[in-house]
Amino acid sequence: MTRNRRIEDLIEEWSPEIKAAFLLSIRNIKDAAQIGLIAERLERGDIDGAVRAVGLEPALFRPFDKAIVQAFEAGGDFVSGGFPRVRDPNGQRLSVLFDVRNIRAENWLKDHSSRKIAQIVDDQRAMIRTHMREGMQAGQNPRTVA
Repeated sequence: MTRNRRIEDLIEEWSPEIKAAFLLSIRNIKDAAQIGLIAERLERGDIDGAVRAVGLEPALFRPFDKAIVQAFEAGGDFVSGGFPRVRDPNGQRLSVLFDVRNIRAENWLKDHSSRKIAQIVDDQRAMIRTHMREGMQAGQNPRTVA
């Protein structure tokens, strides 16, 4: 199997996992949303309060974050597994292993995933605010908008 094909296989393998974890995160957010409180705040015209009542927090994206970590580790294992086998001058076989717990790998992953999740949360809040504002301006029932 070619290296490019294996990379494509990893993408095919992990894309549904990451998608499913993202959708689980969204379901958890929807399940935790306090519809009555959101509707009450919308009735008062408090869009920002209604957005806060949705309870959209980065911690709710933990399933998504875990899937990213697993995909990152699978990619690291793939890359390190592609190095040729070599021996030192004494004949001892040298191995290259990927360690997702390596401080550099861990820091990169933490920075990358936290930025990605913060961006998603910001985007979701903006979309929620737009949906609520447009729904209320269109004269929809606050509970329906919520």
